[in-house]
Amino acid sequence: MKHFPILILLLFFGKSTFSQDTISLKNASFEWSSAVANSIPPGWRICSRPNETPPDVHSKDTRHYKVNHTPKTGKNYIGLVVRSNFTYESIHQKLKKDLQEGKSYKMQIHTAMSDTFESHDSKTTELASFTTPAVIRIWGVKNKCETLELLYESPPINHVEWKKLDIEFIPKMKHDRILIEAFYDKMITDPYNGNVLIDGISEIIEQ
Repeated sequence: MKHFPILILLLFFGKSTFSQDTISLKNASFEWSSAVANSIPPGWRICSRPNETPPDVHSKDTRHYKVNHTPKTGKNYIGLVVRSNFTYESIHQKLKKDLQEGKSYKMQIHTAMSDTFESHDSKTTELASFTTPAVIRIWGVKNKCETLELLYESPPINHVEWKKLDIEFIPKMKHDRILIEAFYDKMITDPYNGNVLIDGISEIIEQ
């Protein structure tokens, strides 16, 4: 009988822990395919205009657009860009469990920017540098590309070394899909060419 209180505590904390929802994302480190430029990573979908290219999956051995980072985790990572014609890249996927209204969630993403990134400007068609820092935005979305609620917006990703981004949000409505996009620093008035690198997206954990 002397162990009975300890058993009660273990059952209580065990129940608390297991009652939390943990939502894992498919291909969260972009390892399910080869590192190919202008490609859609398996497990994800994209939203883009017909004449705009998809994101790029990089590795330590690729040099897509002169990007030469080593992955933070695994073999691959993804690069998203913003463009001077006000188009920007994103990836999205359907969640295994819905995000619930009013509940608090946390997740982590490893981020960096490349200080060497060259591609053709969408407005002038001339070769341009895509090295102005961009931000990361996370949306709850409906019907694949219809953004419903902005869940999170990062500061400008202005560091070339990988850093962990700690993210917390409380949805105001239920969502069964999330979208991660590169977007413009709101302190810069006009749209510009920039990039952000993403790797090792964690599970989404209810707090």
